[in-house]
Amino acid sequence: MPKKSIENRWRLTKGRLEEDKRQVYDELRTYPPQVAGCDLHFRDLAEKRDWIATSLRRLEALCPGEADTEDIEALLEEIASGSPP
Repeated sequence: MPKKSIENRWRLTKGRLEEDKRQVYDELRTYPPQVAGCDLHFRDLAEKRDWIATSLRRLEALCPGEADTEDIEALLEEIASGSPP
């Protein structure tokens, strides 16, 4: 895949993950208090937050121009095909 295309996909994926992160953090911040361990939606949001944060860290570690194109492409595919909990 051409380098420009990889860079574009990298930027789009990073932007999407950052937007998802903002939405999840906003929802968690305003979430009403729950009974410890009993709120499945809260736990799902926390798992999604963790998945997004991990994906962002991995993506940022493979900056276009600095990392191998194949490694970046593999991670982009993994993020695109994986879905947060």
